[in-house]
Amino acid sequence: MSGVVVWEGDYVRIWDLGSWWCIEDKTLLNYPIVSQGETKTAARIYMEFTKIEGKLVPVRTYYLKTDFPYEVVERTALRLEKKRKKEFERLRRYLGYRQ
Repeated sequence: MSGVVVWEGDYVRIWDLGSWWCIEDKTLLNYPIVSQGETKTAARIYMEFTKIEGKLVPVRTYYLKTDFPYEVVERTALRLEKKRKKEFERLRRYLGYRQ
């Protein structure tokens, strides 16, 4: 991806791609992109999905800068970061109990 990383957590990063912001889920980067979609509302959002256990899961979400200020995108990325952190902590505990 050509752009500048403006924020990066353990599980999520935000890219500045010129007229777009992109939130990228780093935990899903090894999965193939199987579908793309966009919102049908006034605010333009594009998404790239992978398929896990039969469900479409967003890998990257693109937000048009004129529709979404950075603060909104950052809050969204922080929520996803928190969610992924909780999921991985739960997985680590589970794997620790199994040993």
